[in-house]
Amino acid sequence: MARQKPIEIFMPPNVLKTKVGTMAPPDEGTFRAADKALAEAKQDFAKWLDEDAERLASAREDVNAQPASADARLKLARCAQALKAQALNCDFPIVARVAQSLIVLLDKGRTAKAITAKLLNAHVDAIRLMIRDGIKDGANPVSKALALELEDKVAAWTAD
Repeated sequence: MARQKPIEIFMPPNVLKTKVGTMAPPDEGTFRAADKALAEAKQDFAKWLDEDAERLASAREDVNAQPASADARLKLARCAQALKAQALNCDFPIVARVAQSLIVLLDKGRTAKAITAKLLNAHVDAIRLMIRDGIKDGANPVSKALALELEDKVAAWTAD
């Protein structure tokens, strides 16, 4: 079939720049104000993490009371995910690492055998202890060894 009209190519105008305008770069005062706000918020980091750890402990009690409950395990998994994200944002990477190990345990537990209460409790207790004692990273040899041991136990448990 022959074309009736030739093809016409056109470029639409880009009016985004005129609508948005130009932004002035931030000045030093803006950076100082942001640093001050972040420093003030850091005082609340431990409190926020402690609140997340309390929710995690509460969800753990529900799982221990009803190990077969999918809803209880889902609630615990959501608490662990939230705590992991909060720990990363609050500069507590070792807590995030243990929370990730707990997430793997819960994820594999859906398809594998029942989750062992000892391993579940060890994760939650380790997280609470690290937050309570302000252990932020793997520089603490005990926390580093604990995180590694928990990860190894989860790997061995999920391999069965």
